[in-house]
Amino acid sequence: MGVLVVNWRTIWVVLLLLLAACTTPVPKSTVPTPLEIPDNWANAPLSPAATSLLHWWLRFDDAQLTRLVTQALRAERTREIGLRLAVGALEGEVLMQFLIEAVVLSALGGVVGILIATGASYGLSGVMGVPYALATLENMR
Repeated sequence: MGVLVVNWRTIWVVLLLLLAACTTPVPKSTVPTPLEIPDNWANAPLSPAATSLLHWWLRFDDAQLTRLVTQALRAERTREIGLRLAVGALEGEVLMQFLIEAVVLSALGGVVGILIATGASYGLSGVMGVPYALATLENMR
């Protein structure tokens, strides 16, 4: 019977390949050019069709959907950014906050993913009847 060995080098290669698969280069020819929006559009009254789309989720008469949409609208960060800038925060500080949040959330997601993958491989090795061995850095020398 074979031994299922998971070493850190393999994990890093798989993670890097998955990360590389998430990036897709976009040719410059497909990037749309910005459009000029006429000034009178900002103050134009909304049509009845447009006003009916403002609260589209109410048409479903679903309390859970309404709660979720309301929660998403409250969680919008525009007010927080405006308040921080009004109080005197620099744009770089606001940008740094979002970058730190993105890095922390990405790192936590990566750790959770590694834990799930390790647990799945451990469980799969038990189902397959193959001994599970996690190669550490000490074993790789």
